[in-house]
Amino acid sequence: MSSQSNSRILFISLFAQPRFNRRYSTFLNRILHVASLEQAHRPIPALRAIAEDPQAIFITGEALATQRFGMVWTAVIRYVRHGGTAICMGSFGCKLSQDRYRAFFAQAGLPWDYDHVNQCRSVLNAELLPREISDILPTIHSAPAAHLSHIGDSAWYCLQHTVKEDVEMKSNDAMTEMSNGVESMNVTDESNSISTDETVWKVIKNSAPVAITQVGQGYFGFVGDMYPSEEANLIMIAMRGLSI
Repeated sequence: MSSQSNSRILFISLFAQPRFNRRYSTFLNRILHVASLEQAHRPIPALRAIAEDPQAIFITGEALATQRFGMVWTAVIRYVRHGGTAICMGSFGCKLSQDRYRAFFAQAGLPWDYDHVNQCRSVLNAELLPREISDILPTIHSAPAAHLSHIGDSAWYCLQHTVKEDVEMKSNDAMTEMSNGVESMNVTDESNSISTDETVWKVIKNSAPVAITQVGQGYFGFVGDMYPSEEANLIMIAMRGLSI
């Protein structure tokens, strides 16, 4: 659907506060170096802009996940299925209920689910990405971000825990199960065998702050970073394939 000659980037920011432009001024300016930039703050202008087939769409807030603006989200899905690229970013990942996120992604045919918001360490899933993309991205993502679950092979960054943290979580889960009258394995020996000075990392591939997957002939992405950063800028630029 989208062509290389069409260098118009659409930001859908329904009823967004002016602070979005201030917070993301660096990213917006970098986009402007290589493409024209259009912002839609109301549903009807957003629908018109989508119909004009932009090179990419950035969804900057949670409005499209609400019933009130479902027609705009339906138009975005249609655009993606016919070859477009849409990426959720900005404040999208922090203001809705888990059920609302689940329904939003399900409408696009995705099993993705909201997991948590936290400042966790994630590692670049380099084996999934083309070399020209993985080479320009930071290998570690550690910014505060919303994380998704059930992302399968769509994760660009995979959550990491130290082995010690993983054991502690299992121990906490076991204690919860025991308090509920459910028998559980004893993990005390495993926990004691790990030195507090060790930093052994374990990749947890069922949770990710950054993901992109094919939907129809196009792509749908998610960047859960809560705050603007050069790290997030590079990720969003790479998702769209822009050379900035």
